[in-house]
Amino acid sequence: MKRTPSKRRRRIDLAEKIGKRDVFERSDGKCEICAYGVAVDFSHRRARSHGGTWAASNGLATRRLCHSRLESFPSSADVGGWRIVHRDDDPLTVPVFLPRHDAMVSGGSGWFLLGDDGDMTECDPPDVSPVRAFNVIMGGCR
Repeated sequence: MKRTPSKRRRRIDLAEKIGKRDVFERSDGKCEICAYGVAVDFSHRRARSHGGTWAASNGLATRRLCHSRLESFPSSADVGGWRIVHRDDDPLTVPVFLPRHDAMVSGGSGWFLLGDDGDMTECDPPDVSPVRAFNVIMGGCR
């Protein structure tokens, strides 16, 4: 009899489970980039290949389209803190712009520092405007 190869499942470790849980709880199931769609992806702010971890501070809950836009426009995503392209930057200290996020914050859009336990703290904006970056990334698609 000929043996058929079994499908191997990728092993998910505890850090990944906890990071995903904390990020999706923080987002209340909504995309943290557009706040319109249902979040289905964990998008790493600093890529795992560049030393990024599964910590909640390094992740955003995104819908598939927004995740793909972040991957396609890394320099624009860097302006909003959605991607960390400099290897020396720590996700705990890089603010992220969360547009129209009134589900979590009464003030709506703003700059936040993300914590490893899934919390977020409002902070002063850096000396950049994420509006242009957001428009490039979203490209009018909603």
